[in-house]
Amino acid sequence: MLDIIKKIAKKFISTKKNNSNRKPIIQKEEASNALQSVNRKPLNAFTFFERLHKTNNIIDALEERWWNEAGNLIEDVWGLPDDLCLAYREEYIIKAKKIFLEDKKNVKVLDLGCGTGWFGRILADENVFYHGIDFSETQIQIAQQKAKGTKNEAFLKYTKTTSIKSIEKLEEFDAVIINAFLHHLHKEELTTLFDDIKAHFKSGTKIFMMEPTYPTNKTKSNITNLDHIKADITDSTIKAIKKQAIEKKIFDTKKEQDLLELIQESNENGFFFSPKEVPFAFEEIEGLISKYANLKEYFYVGVNDFTFLQMLSLVTDVNFRKEMLEEIYPNIKKMDKELIEKTFYFNGTNNYIFTCFVCVLK
Repeated sequence: MLDIIKKIAKKFISTKKNNSNRKPIIQKEEASNALQSVNRKPLNAFTFFERLHKTNNIIDALEERWWNEAGNLIEDVWGLPDDLCLAYREEYIIKAKKIFLEDKKNVKVLDLGCGTGWFGRILADENVFYHGIDFSETQIQIAQQKAKGTKNEAFLKYTKTTSIKSIEKLEEFDAVIINAFLHHLHKEELTTLFDDIKAHFKSGTKIFMMEPTYPTNKTKSNITNLDHIKADITDSTIKAIKKQAIEKKIFDTKKEQDLLELIQESNENGFFFSPKEVPFAFEEIEGLISKYANLKEYFYVGVNDFTFLQMLSLVTDVNFRKEMLEEIYPNIKKMDKELIEKTFYFNGTNNYIFTCFVCVLK
């Protein structure tokens, strides 16, 4: 999560002493004790993290506290404001919807680790009843608040829970969404979760997943100078628009500073970002899926176009943001798709990319 913002933060972290008055969510001693409890050494946030086998109540409690206290900030720069969220996510959510409705006119869908519920707000309608669950009270509260007054409110439901087994009539659900949730689980938790899915959902249940993964394909064979230029153009465009927004005093530098300090805190505590977060190696998640489901297809979603929208999320002038979204974003998105097709982002252990998996439960 927030990979590109973390890159921006890398220089900030290495050169700035933390003299902020901001109270840390997790103290260093707490972080150290939690990591020791799961036999993990503190790591720099810009290195490759290996997923641990077991979790425990100590680090689980820190994970829940982190999300409850950082939830509103993460919603702004990860969940994105509604206009930006729709621009980035509508395409792959509509694809998921078509998959869910391939052989039924009406479906019930359960979203595991739904966060602030944006998947459901785009997906749900008279043909798709959506139920999102999450362990964070703050995330569920945001989801419920954002659902109020929407045209599809009647087809949305959000529940705070730590177990799918607390949801009634699981056998009636036709599909499961797992969106950027699995990489917050340790190996034992992943096995337990998929064992529960296998036990409580009927064979043939469709599963749509999106997770940050380190791609298995790291070839540079087809990358040209033009591809590097496209990437440089994107980077320069983001910096230029941010610079202009700052000069116009329509950029939320305070929120950016809060985010950078949150990243710094995680780095100093030895976390990737939240206490349990670890992106997947492609082979790891592929192997997990193969035990429980048939993988029908996988595809990648944007990298730099998401970075562009994260930057726009900090722009406070709605008209300026709308202009950038309409005039600049389509070109950024087009170039980003071309770079993904050329495997431009697939090199080096620190370059993860968001991968969507379409599966059918065995």
